[in-house]
Amino acid sequence: NINPVAVAQAVTLALDANGDAATTAAAVNNGSSDNCAVTSMTLSKSAFTCADLANGGANTVTLTVEDAAGLQHTATATVTVEDNIDPTITAPANVSVNVDAGTCVAAVNGVTLGNPTAADNCSVTSAHNASGNFVLGANTVTWTATDGSGNTATATQTVTVVDNIDPT
Repeated sequence: NINPVAVAQAVTLALDANGDAATTAAAVNNGSSDNCAVTSMTLSKSAFTCADLANGGANTVTLTVEDAAGLQHTATATVTVEDNIDPTITAPANVSVNVDAGTCVAAVNGVTLGNPTAADNCSVTSAHNASGNFVLGANTVTWTATDGSGNTATATQTVTVVDNIDPT
């Protein structure tokens, strides 16, 4: 009637495109043993999602080892969950605008840029770098999508400023 000895090791998991990851008791096991035989190993948690990225992705799990006599021993390990997948982003359609009256530029705040399409396996925000004025000709606006883990992707949009105003 000797208890088995549970020995656990840290594991790192990368979330997939659906924001899911899984591990097994065998992956967390690090040489658990018994004087006769270990008959089962279980984990307190084996499935992980984007919600498990909190606290730097560190999640404590308990490995339970049982022998043929039904005796158990536990050990804890850290399962670190990571999101290594970049988000995706598609910039809005290119636009063409006229100069503001009396100037040779178009103010950014007067141009309707549209909205990008951004997606990620967990969460995503998007922003652009346009500020001030667009000058005559082609101007590039860079849109950036950033997910909750700091992964980024960019897409560009062209704003073409034309002067269709007759001189006075």
